[in-house]
Amino acid sequence: MRRGNDDGPQLDFRADGTSGWRLSGEIDVAVVDTFAAAFAAAASLGDCLVAVSGLEFIDVAGLRAMSQATRGSHADIQLRGAPAALHRLWQLLGPAEQAPELRLA
Repeated sequence: MRRGNDDGPQLDFRADGTSGWRLSGEIDVAVVDTFAAAFAAAASLGDCLVAVSGLEFIDVAGLRAMSQATRGSHADIQLRGAPAALHRLWQLLGPAEQAPELRLA
């Protein structure tokens, strides 16, 4: 899934191997609905690794979308290569308490 244009945020979320995904670009209110649907679909497939090293920006809405998509899914979703901004947001909002299936690895 690729979303965005020259005037708005660019987001790319695609399969990367048999049980992995690659997330890059920016997640904000302009693309969060599209991202939430794609992330929920990925989580519904079961355990997976999401490489997020290419993520340039994520706001509270993006992290909330990840948390809501994985809550109760019984899938182990690991986010690898998280940039510093995602680590800071993670610490502030504590999504691990709301969705233990989602974790930084």
